[in-house]
Amino acid sequence: MNEELSTPQSRLAEYASVPSASKGRRYEETEDPRRSIYQRDCDRIVHSAAFRRLMHKTQVFIAPDRDHFRTRLTHTIEVTRVARSLAENLTLNPHLAEAIALAHDLGHPPFGHAGEDKLKCLTKDYGGFEHNAQAIRIVTRFEQGYIDFKGLNLSWETLEGIVKHNGPISGNPSYAVSELDADMKLRLDTYGSAEAQVAAISDDIAYNCHDLQDGLRADCFKQSEIAALSLVGEAFEDVSQTHGSKCTSEIAHAALRKIFDRLVNDVLDTSWAIIENAGLRCPDDVREFSGPVVAFSRPVKNGLDEIREFLFRRMYRSDSMVRIRDLAKGFVADLFQYYMEDSDRLPENWRPEGSKRGDKTARARCVADYISGMTDGYAMRKHKEITDGKYRDLYSEVIYGGDLNS
Repeated sequence: MNEELSTPQSRLAEYASVPSASKGRRYEETEDPRRSIYQRDCDRIVHSAAFRRLMHKTQVFIAPDRDHFRTRLTHTIEVTRVARSLAENLTLNPHLAEAIALAHDLGHPPFGHAGEDKLKCLTKDYGGFEHNAQAIRIVTRFEQGYIDFKGLNLSWETLEGIVKHNGPISGNPSYAVSELDADMKLRLDTYGSAEAQVAAISDDIAYNCHDLQDGLRADCFKQSEIAALSLVGEAFEDVSQTHGSKCTSEIAHAALRKIFDRLVNDVLDTSWAIIENAGLRCPDDVREFSGPVVAFSRPVKNGLDEIREFLFRRMYRSDSMVRIRDLAKGFVADLFQYYMEDSDRLPENWRPEGSKRGDKTARARCVADYISGMTDGYAMRKHKEITDGKYRDLYSEVIYGGDLNS
């Protein structure tokens, strides 16, 4: 069964990505007659070690002591479900959108954006660090499940989507992206496929909704405070007309579902309007269009900007979160310094090879690659090991965090 059977060609738009027109893989393979190239990409990502490690990597709260906060893995699953739904409703290829969504956060280091910010700072003289580029290194180099090649050997379209799902790459791309582009010609100055754009906007939908829910659960703010936000207030008003205005978790959950539905429907309505006016006839028309073809309307985008600003102020940069983030950055800095002092401290398969052993840039990249693959718990265990438990109280603070509003 190929994609044209599982998702009939007649149900895909002219500008959708079709497996039979794929630019193929970096290393040629015989394709599976029962699964399309994009379905196989999904399977390879889900079965990768990097995907499993997302279970123990930070989404917002670092090593939370409660079971119901999102992790990087549960976030990825939510994004993937939204991406598949949007793709199907826009008559795009759902398997390609799913593959890009599944891979979009593989490159995140431990401790979420705190870990990424610190690695970016530590490697600024060695090529820098960025999680999208790191995802490329993971799927093209570090996964080791195949005999004939390194990495997962994903399709051109999936790799392009990982690199460009947030839009064209301008200026000087990272060394990881430059290396791949030199080999696979990703057309960095254009937009990604419509499926890549679906994956990106699905990320926006998922994290804005679930961060509001996690923030409420963590007592970072109250229902009455988020009800003052335009998109949220409209949802609470709709729910209160039927169920009353009492502040309960069920009321909040119902209101957040309404926001979720509104975001999804707004993307569908806005994107259809753009697509119909653009006269798209093939996937490359999407890439060469003057802007994204999958988008929010202006009023909804403004409402999301308001939510992001609120979350940034009240949750991501709250005093308690800043304290924990700073501790996590300290862990990353100590690990980086420890391995930079002597690359033989790295596991053998992570050390610079041959003539590169004396190259400080090569060493820094190996160290960043190794640290970025760590889960939160593994990073803390390694830090405890190299400091001989000197900072015992810090681990307690990171893991148990105390009152998130203190």
